[in-house]
Amino acid sequence: MVEGLEFNLAHSGGWVLFGVSSDRAVGVDIERMQAMETDLDRLSSRTFTKAEAQVVRSLAEPLKSRTFFRIWTCKEAYLKATGDGLGKMKSLDVLCPIDQAAQLVNPQGWDLQELLLEEETLVGAVCAVGVDWRSRFWRLGAGFESASLVVGC
Repeated sequence: MVEGLEFNLAHSGGWVLFGVSSDRAVGVDIERMQAMETDLDRLSSRTFTKAEAQVVRSLAEPLKSRTFFRIWTCKEAYLKATGDGLGKMKSLDVLCPIDQAAQLVNPQGWDLQELLLEEETLVGAVCAVGVDWRSRFWRLGAGFESASLVVGC
């Protein structure tokens, strides 16, 4: 074990996302958006805050799915960084404007960054304690075509 090393891992649809930091808690999530048989309005009402669920309900496809997954990945990245389970998802507020980056509303001392991924069907987020860090994003080559690495510094 390396003293101070923190890491987190997420995968979806053949993509793997690693978050690594030498000095702070870090959480990552990545989701491949795909057609779901699940009713997103009902699922968002059960797992998101009232305001977030209302935003999802107000949108038509494909914006509805994209917004749902953006909120989900932001929440999951934070909950993984803090070590809290998905059961706390409803107690965390995420603002997710259509044309702007998502923001955590409640948590003090945490920073969230949505990842700009090259595929329209992927959404991702990284969350870490503090605001004095940045993410670096690499797509690994040869044999790792679908792996990416985020390092929080």
